[in-house]
Amino acid sequence: MARPKSRSRCPSIHSTSSSGSPKKTSSTWARLFRSSKDKHRTETCGACMFMDRPVPDGAAQRLPPEVLDCIAQHLRRLHIDSPGESCESCALADLTACARTCRNWRDGICPNLYTRICIAGAETPGRNGTRILQLQRTLAARPDYSAAVRELTLPEYSPDPLVEKTIAGLIMRCPNLERMLGPYPALTTGPDSVVHTALSTRTKLKEHLWLLNLAAPMQYRDSEAFIRLHQSWQSLDTLVLHGGGSGGGGGISSLAISDLLPRLPALRSLMVSRLQDYEFDDNALAALPRGLTQLRLEELPGTTERGLLEYLARPGPAVTLTTLCLVDLELLLLSTISTIFTTLTKLKRFTLLQTAAPQPSQHHVPQKHLLASKSLEYLHWDPLVPGPATLALSLAIHRQCFPALRSVRAPSDHHGLLQAVCRPRASILQPRDPRAARENTSYSRRLPCARLAAEARIVEARSRVFMNVVLTPPASPNDEGVYSDWKEWNGSKHLWRGSVGAQEKTVRIGGFMGSVGSAVEYGLRPDVRGSWEALVRVADFGKRFQGDGCGERGVCTGGLVHGGGRGGGHTERPRRREEEMRGLGFLF
Repeated sequence: MARPKSRSRCPSIHSTSSSGSPKKTSSTWARLFRSSKDKHRTETCGACMFMDRPVPDGAAQRLPPEVLDCIAQHLRRLHIDSPGESCESCALADLTACARTCRNWRDGICPNLYTRICIAGAETPGRNGTRILQLQRTLAARPDYSAAVRELTLPEYSPDPLVEKTIAGLIMRCPNLERMLGPYPALTTGPDSVVHTALSTRTKLKEHLWLLNLAAPMQYRDSEAFIRLHQSWQSLDTLVLHGGGSGGGGGISSLAISDLLPRLPALRSLMVSRLQDYEFDDNALAALPRGLTQLRLEELPGTTERGLLEYLARPGPAVTLTTLCLVDLELLLLSTISTIFTTLTKLKRFTLLQTAAPQPSQHHVPQKHLLASKSLEYLHWDPLVPGPATLALSLAIHRQCFPALRSVRAPSDHHGLLQAVCRPRASILQPRDPRAARENTSYSRRLPCARLAAEARIVEARSRVFMNVVLTPPASPNDEGVYSDWKEWNGSKHLWRGSVGAQEKTVRIGGFMGSVGSAVEYGLRPDVRGSWEALVRVADFGKRFQGDGCGERGVCTGGLVHGGGRGGGHTERPRRREEEMRGLGFLF
């Protein structure tokens, strides 16, 4: 088809003058859109420029893979940002529609379809267990799709050898697998599980969670087999060792941990929790790799303050550690916290959660020099029982001993000492807090209770008079001497609405809770959206972040994609929470 000839001049652009007659605009507007290659056109406007130069045929089909990847990521983000209307299946439906546009789009979108695979919810009635088998067959037939898989999320399953064998076969079809976001199988019978064996062959795996729940301690042969499972994980950067027993402990020995961790050269984030004193002690702590940047120690009775300080004083952690979480270690001395701040020169995030508050040592040190850090940016301070440590911390913040600190979260700030030295807030209460908070006669670290107490302090401070402003009317409107203070403002003579000779008026300005000059924000938001507990735990991953107060994920039937009475949809499946997509790095 012949291309129509374009007109040399575009229609004139007119505007209406104040008299109502048409008036031509200046040619400057037209010259802004003039093309340097078409100098013979004197008055080319923007609209005609695009009309004369249509998009070439096949331009959409020739988009580079980088642009198609951005389109696919944007579509996924649209569904993630609509948690009440969409789900993972709806996002896949839109991506599939994009892949059917043309061959070029198919080649660019299909690898993105298989980059992050999520199989959630129950199967369609009469087709139980078919989705994993169909996916396994697809990956077997298309090696290019199997090479694109980076993340794998599977539905909950019962301990069945046939199901575990099917999952192991699916893992073996993903040579470049980096993260398995659930479910996390527990190690209960020894290191010979087919799922763990399949994961041990993935050379590009970047994170892993060990749920250690052995009925009996590992023997030497089992410990060697457990260590060999990590030989191929040279790219592993996040590891969690969690004792899953009812009273803590997982059946592993401290010698096995000491021999295991140095064999992971890329390890940067480590969490060890709920292990007995014979499973993780100061010797195992001293064997941790030097290159760690994030460390979380939780419920470890074998770890002492002396062993912790000896490890942190080593050249490696002192200059590389940026995040340190100490949960239920029960540190007794405030000098230990001070030494941690002084030793870790790169520390940016620090978390302390325990029952008792650290106490000053017998050799008393002035509180203003006790706690200080030049690099700390975020602080979670949560000793349940109040003590002098919270007062020392508040004084240190007030005296600018933490110049880089920007955020403080203190659920157990029962007397508002930390709230008083942070930036004032108009309100901190959440809509569900009055219903979620329960009456407590003892100390509690539940966030609804903490927010109610913080809000009560804000209201009380607002009821107190902070400043009295006295408004004095002028003796005469033409009195320059009395009226000189008002004339510096534009229209200042109209600010005073009282008549001449009126009585003075006193305006009382309420107070506020906090320090106006502070750069620190006082927050009481949880890690898991809607949770009543501030700190995320390993158990939250097992429950798919459905703890107290987290709210229900809801279900989806494809309403966002197939809504409006157009039919279609999919089987009712639970929606995926945003916390599930963040991986194990969410624990630090």
